[in-house]
Amino acid sequence: EEIATATNEPAAHKLRNQNKKRLNGHRNRNRKARGGGGGGGGGRNRAPQAVVDIAEPKKCALRLLERCSWPQCNHSCPTLTNPLTGEEMKFLELLASFGLDMDAVATALGVDMQTLNNMDHAELVNLLTQQVT
Repeated sequence: EEIATATNEPAAHKLRNQNKKRLNGHRNRNRKARGGGGGGGGGRNRAPQAVVDIAEPKKCALRLLERCSWPQCNHSCPTLTNPLTGEEMKFLELLASFGLDMDAVATALGVDMQTLNNMDHAELVNLLTQQVT
């Protein structure tokens, strides 16, 4: 069993705090000597810089969706773009990029590939999100 004894030495955390204050004071003195302490030289008290207006990208309109099982199911969102080319991606291209076998998708939907490729985006999303009852 250890018994705590009182000593005249400060606690370790007090020493750390004293060292921080000592070091920060030293740094601030050096900054003032360089001419950077009072303003215009950087740091906390520097003057605000000019603000550059950057056009914001098109955002989705806020719209509550209970559940979304397919990408781009919210018609108010902009179409996705291919990050490599910057071109807009069609919905079927997006599904194929996820590794879906498009022949299997067409078979599962009961259509041939030509019909699947010619489907309107809204019609395709509607067909894919229908629930079997």
